[in-house]
Amino acid sequence: SGTDLFYYPIMFGKILNPDKKIINLVTCKEELGSGTPFAAEARYYSNYNQFGEAVDKGEIIPGADKLETIFFEARSPEGKILNHEEKIRRLINQNPDNPIVVNLVYGSKSGISDNIKIIDKVNAPNVIWSIDMCQLRHQRDIIRMMLHKNAMVMITGSKFYQAPPFCAALLVPKVIYNKILNTDNWDSVSGFGNVLSKFDLPTSLRNKV
Repeated sequence: SGTDLFYYPIMFGKILNPDKKIINLVTCKEELGSGTPFAAEARYYSNYNQFGEAVDKGEIIPGADKLETIFFEARSPEGKILNHEEKIRRLINQNPDNPIVVNLVYGSKSGISDNIKIIDKVNAPNVIWSIDMCQLRHQRDIIRMMLHKNAMVMITGSKFYQAPPFCAALLVPKVIYNKILNTDNWDSVSGFGNVLSKFDLPTSLRNKV
């Protein structure tokens, strides 16, 4: 599901930086699904995993404790859409030695689109960009542009498009994919095997799990 997709950027950050604390920045908190804030903190978001096994909802996934998640509200109390670019850039500048995941929303249910131009303004190799394109209300050129900027793209299914339940995909730029493919740090994310199956990964990565 779309909630499950929030685990992947955290996993990738941990694979590439197994001994460092990850800072996970998440925008539009109140427009996310009910389980997504749990996933963004690397916690179980349900009482059962996809294998039918009981888990403790809200508990941190084993091995994912080196994580700090910071949420940003989509709107002010008056309903005005908020721009968090300055705060995000400040946090990136203050944490040059930490891997940072920045989750932006581009096309939420109420029409919110974060300013994705921030990607061009930040020159920081420790940042992983993840763009939630929701139910894909965009032209293909936008997706190509994001991938060209080395940003991952999250797409979730929608009843409006007659998609099946729990339908979602994560598009990963080749630069990030090759780094993940060529590292042997997968033991650092073994705890995520409690929520994700190796069959959720491309065939070329399944032997890593």
